[in-house]
Amino acid sequence: NTSITLNNSAMSCSDNLHFMNSNGNLNNIEINDVKVGDSLDADFSNLKINYLLVNSSGGECIGVKSGSFKIIKSNLYNCGDRAVSSGENGEIEIDYLNINNAKYALQAKDSAKLLIKDLRAKKIDYCLVALRTRYDYFGGLIYLNREKYKCVGKFKDSIDKDSIVSFL
Repeated sequence: NTSITLNNSAMSCSDNLHFMNSNGNLNNIEINDVKVGDSLDADFSNLKINYLLVNSSGGECIGVKSGSFKIIKSNLYNCGDRAVSSGENGEIEIDYLNINNAKYALQAKDSAKLLIKDLRAKKIDYCLVALRTRYDYFGGLIYLNREKYKCVGKFKDSIDKDSIVSFL
């Protein structure tokens, strides 16, 4: 198992830690003080992470596209944009997710799927966003455990007619 730590990244990258066409298991990822861009991005990858900590991100804390991503436990603090975003057939499953301070807690778009088994989120503008932005995809899918869902946003959730949010 591998552990990765990224501290005080002032790089001008759009993605500070980016997995592309990758497969594997990671024990621990810790990303601190990302000034510009997204903290963790994974495209066309299949990854399992036991623990993920993001503390201060200029953009998204987690972004996944066209892959499968499994996280056992995650703490995301001060996400500049979305805490967790999945698009274009991306799939994210998270057993425990704690979010403190983000514009958007969860976003699924363009045939993406999110399964969050235990969500605790505070200081959020929008808890749930599910949408279709491209005609060649369906809407986004978000699955949540009703008994382990705690998120109060400042604004109403944004779910378009092509998308589904389901409480299990």
